[in-house]
Amino acid sequence: MDDQRSVLNDAIATYWKGNFAAALAGFQARAAAGDAEAEAWLGSLYANGEGVPADLKAAFDWYMRAARQGHAIAQTNVGAMLAMGRGVAVDRESGIAWLELAADQGDANACFNLGTLYHKDDAAPADLARAATFYERAARLGHFPSQARLGYLYSHGKGVEKDRVQAFVWLSLAAQHGGQPWRRSHRRGAAAELL
Repeated sequence: MDDQRSVLNDAIATYWKGNFAAALAGFQARAAAGDAEAEAWLGSLYANGEGVPADLKAAFDWYMRAARQGHAIAQTNVGAMLAMGRGVAVDRESGIAWLELAADQGDANACFNLGTLYHKDDAAPADLARAATFYERAARLGHFPSQARLGYLYSHGKGVEKDRVQAFVWLSLAAQHGGQPWRRSHRRGAAAELL
């Protein structure tokens, strides 16, 4: 097991050094053995065109393999891709189901994406109370775009009771990040955020 984990860790380190072709080989070797983490990384490589030509259909397929094994980040990507129709036909209901699975595992981007779907959905009326619930879950996980959106909702009394103190708290937390883009521990979620 340690040798298998070592192959994956080496592939990740190689990725961060910018050698995507070598990282691809390591991820492929582990994915062939059914390693969900490696499958998620392959999804990211295809989504971002790193070491392979960009191919959202292939990205979706790799993310789905990992998602079926319970990989939260892959579930978020599958859900977002389904909700947006990236690499697959739009399927909002299935997208929400996958996002909820990832949110239940504590994935902040899944919570944010669910909040966004309920806040700005073109396919259904907005449900600002549900949006606020998901934004708060993500905000409590440190996701500052969610902190900003939740602060906005509190400041305007949209989906929540107007509360200037809560608005101040959440907007202040978001402002501490200086407007820097939300960063993840790695880029496997680069295609997954609904803005």
